[in-house]
Amino acid sequence: MHLHGMESKSKFLILSLILILILGCFNSEDNSDQNTEDSLVKKAQALIINEPNLKEHYFKLENNIPKDYFAQEIITSTDVPLTHKDQYYEIQNNLNSIIGSYQKYIMFITTTNEFSMPVFDRLKEVGWEHPLEINIADNGNPYLNRAGCLTGAMGNGSLPDPYSLCIMDYEFIQYPHFPRERAPALSKRQAIIYHGWAHEYFHHYQRSHSFERSMGMEGDCCGGSDHINSPAWWIEGAAGIFPNLWLRYYWKEFSEFENLNYEDVDVEMMNLDHYYIQSKKEMQGLIRSSDPNRKACTEFTDKEEYRETAYCNWSIFNAYVAYISSYQALWVGIPRDYHELGFDESFRKHVGITKEEAYENFKIFMNAEDPDSPAPVGFFPEGPITDYADFLIINSPQEIYDSRLEELKKNQFRSNN
Repeated sequence: MHLHGMESKSKFLILSLILILILGCFNSEDNSDQNTEDSLVKKAQALIINEPNLKEHYFKLENNIPKDYFAQEIITSTDVPLTHKDQYYEIQNNLNSIIGSYQKYIMFITTTNEFSMPVFDRLKEVGWEHPLEINIADNGNPYLNRAGCLTGAMGNGSLPDPYSLCIMDYEFIQYPHFPRERAPALSKRQAIIYHGWAHEYFHHYQRSHSFERSMGMEGDCCGGSDHINSPAWWIEGAAGIFPNLWLRYYWKEFSEFENLNYEDVDVEMMNLDHYYIQSKKEMQGLIRSSDPNRKACTEFTDKEEYRETAYCNWSIFNAYVAYISSYQALWVGIPRDYHELGFDESFRKHVGITKEEAYENFKIFMNAEDPDSPAPVGFFPEGPITDYADFLIINSPQEIYDSRLEELKKNQFRSNN
């Protein structure tokens, strides 16, 4: 394909496709390898497209502005019970009240070809370019080729119109991470799904403030153009600590968990103090990594900026960054400015030190701590997230943002005793 022979839409499509960074943890059977790149992406990496109006176009889309209505969609195969839509609306409404209601985010739940036409029709409308056919994996589970959570599409117009798509098959919704015969109780399976929905929607929030620039590091897994150079430890770690703090406080508000105890919904890393202590012991060389496929995390370095070379607990490091600055800085301040400043300068502006200084200070902190002591006050706040992080002021003037910051920090470091 020659650049000079392409039509305008093709130029935008190629440039825009490489802006899609597949960040999610929930993948269909055929989408588990993050390094698999679309052929168009490979071609686009070799092209330089000079489009002076692209930045202006993305700003006009207003994808970075939270809406005052429910701005997301859920499309399911016709045989998926309505209760799953009800659960999604309940969870997403809660997330919207905290993070904000960002448009161009669509949840899909698929079953078989016979019942999935509503899914296929909507995918066509948003510019999905892969085959619309449900296949059967070797283990008997159905999957849509190239589906995953989170993936994306760029619309059908002559200009890019990016959508974040979370495409899950119904079997996964019912039995996430486990085969049926080894699945935990229903409440834990639902908690895993809710935790995942929060994680992936947080990624959509991150993307919404990068505009035409690519998330991730130049040279990392997923291609891109004009990178913000946001390291993998922040993309995944900030989106990892969020659902743990979120679900361990808000789980009581969800109808499916009525009359249950915390132990019934304790999944992923919600028991943060346990993982904090494990990370300290690992850093101090007292235990091996819990993952036999990676070495122990005895230091935090720039290797954590790339998925292929990382081996530390990103959520704990992000909590440390919030502890030395604030969760407002970690979740809101950094994305507030990284389009204009790039990640490194936005990090330094809001955290007060460089990334490299944070890496070294984290190692010192974790080695100085009693390995069995719980996290200090402010590390894992226990109240409502809205008490210590105000996502809705991300686009506010600087003076309004600054005036709110001190109150949020005070709430974060307020003892619960």
